[in-house]
Amino acid sequence: MIVILEGSNRSGKSTFAEKLKEEANRKGLKCFVYRKRMSEQNEFDTDQNKMFEFMMNMLAEILIESTKNDLVIVDRFHVTEKIYGKIFRGYDNEFIKFLDKLLSVCQAKIIYVFSEYNHINDISKKLEYEKIQDYFISECLYGKYETERTYVKFKDISEMDKSVSGIMRWIYEQI
Repeated sequence: MIVILEGSNRSGKSTFAEKLKEEANRKGLKCFVYRKRMSEQNEFDTDQNKMFEFMMNMLAEILIESTKNDLVIVDRFHVTEKIYGKIFRGYDNEFIKFLDKLLSVCQAKIIYVFSEYNHINDISKKLEYEKIQDYFISECLYGKYETERTYVKFKDISEMDKSVSGIMRWIYEQI
């Protein structure tokens, strides 16, 4: 099974991914967390065609991992690119619908991760993250995706364990 965590920067996706992995391992599932960022390749200096090629290569790697593991947790993917591509690179990503269709055929699931950003002291950074999170909330509620989705929201890291348990129950229902 492929589970994709989506959400704005600093919302807790990576921490949530690690906690999900720990819980999956505890329940006897073989789990892999996939992280690869275009930012490692200078995300601001790319065009839509390069991004499409990059993301198709990512999808191939994710699918290969899904044949070796019971659960592959992807730390952000196509919804993030739709939002950040528009904000930072100035293009609408028409290929996102194509990627989403492929993911739905693979029965991947999307989990939106929302945070109240209580862990960020710099008020200007907090406001910036909250503004971007509004785009993710809009995509979560109104985005037209074929991939099944749900969301988790927590005030701080201490609430995360309860969300992990709930999501693991949801994952088991899907398997």
